[in-house]
Parts: sequence; C-alpha cells; structure tokens
Amino acid sequence: MSNSIRNVAIIGAGSNLGQHIVHSLLQTDQHTITAITRETSQTPLPPGLHKVIKVNYASHPSLVKSLQDIDALIIILSPYAPAGTSSLLITAALEARVRFILPDEWGADSSDAGLNYEIPAFATKGPLTQRIIDEGYGITSAIPIATNFWFEFSVAIPDACGFDFEKRRVTFFDDGKTTISASTWVQIGRAVKGLLSLPTQGQGLSLERFANKRVFVDSFRISQREIFESVLRVTGTEETEWTIQYERARERYEAGKEAMEKGDQSAFIRMMYARVWFKDGGCDFEGEGKFMINELLGLPREDLDEATKRAIERARRQR
Repeated sequence: MSNSIRNVAIIGAGSNLGQHIVHSLLQTDQHTITAITRETSQTPLPPGLHKVIKVNYASHPSLVKSLQDIDALIIILSPYAPAGTSSLLITAALEARVRFILPDEWGADSSDAGLNYEIPAFATKGPLTQRIIDEGYGITSAIPIATNFWFEFSVAIPDACGFDFEKRRVTFFDDGKTTISASTWVQIGRAVKGLLSLPTQGQGLSLERFANKRVFVDSFRISQREIFESVLRVTGTEETEWTIQYERARERYEAGKEAMEKGDQSAFIRMMYARVWFKDGGCDFEGEGKFMINELLGLPREDLDEATKRAIERARRQR
C-alpha cells in the first residue's frame, strides 16, 4: 500500500468551496482528482480534473464502483441535498475501502452540544462522522475539518454578519466585540492540500496523526468591530458615514427561531449566525483549546483587507 494519497475523489467539486479545494490540490504533482456528480447535475466543474463520473446516487453498486481505488474522498454537499445523501456516500465509501474520508462538515464544531441543540442543522453532521470512525475498522478513517463560517460568503450577507454595504449600515451583535474564528475558501483549500500531501504514516508528521480526530482551521480570529475597521479601510469611508445599530445576539437568535417556527425559512441565516456570534458560544477555535492545524501545516495568517475586498465584491454581484 502506498504511503501517500494519490487518487482523490470529490463530491461537490463545482461548489465555491469545492473549486478552491480542487485548485489547491492541482498545485501539487501528487494528486489525481476525480469529480463524482449526480447523473442529472448541470453544475459547471473546475478545469484540471482527471475525470468526471456521473452516478445515480440511489444505486449503491454504482457509487461503490465510482469509489474503487480512491485514497481520499472529500464530501461537500449543498444544504438542499436530499436527506440521507451523506449517509449513502459514506456507506459506499466504507464498502469501497476508501482510506480517508473528509466528511461534509466545513463549518462549526459539530461536537459542540450547545451549538447542536440550538442549531439542529449542525446536529446531523457529527453522528455521520462518528459512523465512519465506528465502522472504519482501521481501514477507513475520518478527518472532519471545522472551519467556522466562510468569510467571503458570510460577510457578503447582511443577515449573517450584519453588514449591508449598499446601504452603508452595520448591525453589531451585543457590543460587536465578540471574537470568533472565520476561514476563507482559499485557506480551507490550503488546509486540505496540506493534509492530503502528507505521508499516510511514519515517524514525522503524517495523516495518521489526524485520523479520526476533528481538526480546526481558520484564517482570522476576529470580531465584527475588526471586520468593520477593515471595511472602512477598504472602502475609504469614515464611521460617521455609516448607520450603526446594535442588537443582542440572543434576542436576534430567538426572533429568527420564532420566525422559522412560523414558516419563514429565510430567517434561518439570521438565526444561525446570531448563534455563532454568542459570547463564549463555541466558535472561537483558537481561544478554546481546539486541535488547530494552522501551524502544523504552515498555513499563513491571511490579509484581512484582501478578504474583505472579496466579500464586498461578492455582495455587489449579488444585488
């Protein structure tokens, strides 16, 4: 058995995150990348893929066949993917004896009981990762990666982080000084590349050190206030040119939850992100003793203003 990861399959290669991961992996000469998609998918895929396999996800034998000889499987699913999709993929990967699965986590710490209770959508992820650990039997291992919120994606959404760039309005949750972790898509791509470029085992740093452990990565340990200071620098504006509002994070969360219970599904973003910004809410990875991999993999501390520029441009395109 090879001591390196060669054949990588990715489900969700056409997503924003998937494209960045593919781009990072292609910077090495080590990996051959296969995109696995639904038969009916029309999503454009990034260039450089070794091959594309279209599969009927309802056909277990077809899924297993598509994963034969794959060393690592990366799963990135749309929030709108049918319930049970991740479980189907994991079942097939276990049968195909895929060595490492990077499951569909890519967000908050799915082992945090408080987060799981207050955001039920988070609670579905941890048990699926645990299933890989329980049923891998030393053949297949899970490496769940927690990234907390995706910076460019989240800062561009007014209901998420409180910034409305078009109206020059910001809503600070509590005092705006709560510090949490955030990751850019580029940084997550670097982390995946760093992990899958390691030897699978050995005396030095290897993948076996991360097998069946939840790992944490970020680009910034940051508050809304710090993001706002970056916004002012990037836009060349003064604080006096902005409308500043304050809202208690707990009250914002409860209002979003109540709206959802009444059928307003658009309130989910507001509810979820308000919970992420709770003080001592489990989303400050660096401050809470999590298994951070930034230093181990040599990941850089990123340029905040450059990331803010990308978020503002994304918000502009979405108007």
